[in-house]
Amino acid sequence: MSSAFEGGLSLSGLKPIASEPSWLWDMRSEAAKRVSEGGLPSTKTEAWRYTNLRTLLSTAFKASTSQADKSGLQRCREWADALLGDDDCSRIYLVNGIPLTDESGQVIGAPSDIEVRTLSGHLASDGEALKPFLSKHEHFGALNEALFVDGLTITAPAGKRPEKSLHLVHISDPGESEISVYAKTIVVAKANAELTLVESYLSKPGAAELCTAVTEVYLSSGAKLDHLRIVEGNDTSNHLGTLAVRQDRDSSYVSRSVVM
Repeated sequence: MSSAFEGGLSLSGLKPIASEPSWLWDMRSEAAKRVSEGGLPSTKTEAWRYTNLRTLLSTAFKASTSQADKSGLQRCREWADALLGDDDCSRIYLVNGIPLTDESGQVIGAPSDIEVRTLSGHLASDGEALKPFLSKHEHFGALNEALFVDGLTITAPAGKRPEKSLHLVHISDPGESEISVYAKTIVVAKANAELTLVESYLSKPGAAELCTAVTEVYLSSGAKLDHLRIVEGNDTSNHLGTLAVRQDRDSSYVSRSVVM
């Protein structure tokens, strides 16, 4: 699975992933078709009329589908921790959109009172259950829909409030090559659940990087989510995030965003 911005968008390398359910390939193909036929936004697109993406779309970004070796991942964690300091949260790390896991495939740092799984593993074992939680998007959200490799699914149990807030630390590590990162997170809060979620998007110095993150939030009846998103980039990083929230009756969603 690959993509590139080379004077335009190429999705010719898009191929099914063997472990994924067949309906997901249909979803990916439809999203790729929307992007290929409708194009990405320009100044002629009403919502983007004051945002010129010409330079961004002329950069030859290559999709990042793998992580560094263990020593490289540890350096990423140490770099992020030094930048963030202590926050008394349950901290989970993703590098180039892929969660850090142990040898058994469990997400490192996941607390015991919240269900946290890799998106790829969840799709492989129980993909049908995730089907209602994958929405259709346009533009860069559709690009993510077509090309995401992995991510997280987070389920807050009914009627419970976890002991600590959950902090997802997304680290983009481009190295010497221009990369695109397709971070995807699905958050499901069951009836009367309460959760505080922090998402930090950090970009290590290096070549140009594009993060097209998608976060899907689903709140059942009476559920409460306090959601803070922090984007801390640099001169070569680009972040284009999509946030979709669905709420049942009597649920509460609070959103705050900080961009530095």
